[in-house]
Amino acid sequence: MIKMTDEMKQRVDQAYEEKKYCVWATTSDDGFPDMSFRGSTFCFDDEHIAFWDRSLGTSTTNLEKNPHVSMLFYDKENRLGWRF
Repeated sequence: MIKMTDEMKQRVDQAYEEKKYCVWATTSDDGFPDMSFRGSTFCFDDEHIAFWDRSLGTSTTNLEKNPHVSMLFYDKENRLGWRF
């Protein structure tokens, strides 16, 4: 597990306002992928990133059955990206 830097936390927390991308990828227990943009992404603490699931609940259902998840942050303007 990585410990997020202050820069990572700040950029992820401000991604929506700054029109940056946070893309989440989850997978069902049957192996079907689901990818979604999440404007509600935020840093919960130094080791956890979270989002509000305001959709139809697909991501939450996937996470309950399969906790493996990936999140991409991308800032095209500054040529900066992270995969969590």
